[in-house]
Amino acid sequence: MLKNKYSNYCLIIDKANGEYPDSLFLNSDHLNEKGANRFTGEVIEIMNQNRLSTFF
Repeated sequence: MLKNKYSNYCLIIDKANGEYPDSLFLNSDHLNEKGANRFTGEVIEIMNQNRLSTFF
């Protein structure tokens, strides 16, 4: 898998199996505005958590 290949070089955020209710989807493949805001917040949180652990 690509994420295994690159995980030694960069932070991989795999949200492919994220649990999002139907109310956060615009259609079967795309999040709506609320879903996108939730996704973005989760990604930012993960990045912030990993920022310090990467350098120390």
